[in-house]
Amino acid sequence: MSGTYPWGTFLVNIIGCALIGFLIAMVSKSLLPDPLKLLLITGFCGGFTTFSALGAENLSMIQQNQWTAAIGYSVTSILVGTGAAWTGFFIAKNLIK
Repeated sequence: MSGTYPWGTFLVNIIGCALIGFLIAMVSKSLLPDPLKLLLITGFCGGFTTFSALGAENLSMIQQNQWTAAIGYSVTSILVGTGAAWTGFFIAKNLIK
């Protein structure tokens, strides 16, 4: 990773957040039974997203004394991820009437 922004992990996490938001909206409309909810949200999305990789990449940046990059990566991942989850939720709520 030395010296490069971890775009792959970032994009996978953002896509996973959007998908989780979409699936949560489906659950709120009772369109997913509990076993399927657990399989898709906890199982698939939990395995697809890479929080452990985010942690390892932040540790690598900190070890390289790239504190600004590590903090920026963390804050951006949280803010954009939450926005993506909200967007996925909003899209599903409006598509599924």
